[in-house]
Amino acid sequence: MARLSHPNIVGVYDQGADGQYLYLAMEYVPGRTLRALMRERGWLPWQEALAIIDPMLAGLGAAHQAGIVHRDVKPENVLITDDGRVKVVDFGLARASAAVGNTRPA
Repeated sequence: MARLSHPNIVGVYDQGADGQYLYLAMEYVPGRTLRALMRERGWLPWQEALAIIDPMLAGLGAAHQAGIVHRDVKPENVLITDDGRVKVVDFGLARASAAVGNTRPA
């Protein structure tokens, strides 16, 4: 994930271990999850939903082009920044596909 750079994917800067503890240093994204927005506002008008879905799919598409399949896309894993940018997070269940472009589940 650290090699994947896209404006709609949360950046991963470093990973490692400190004794028995594993860590992941990621971009700080001030804002809230799509789930929190949906709880607050309920159904979104289609124009607002599309404004979230389009950049979300752009980020997922970039990951797929790099051979990474997210496998856990849900509103909790979509962040909306305070200035309205959309970022996909939590590639913890991601799997590198056997071939770039292969997005079939394993």
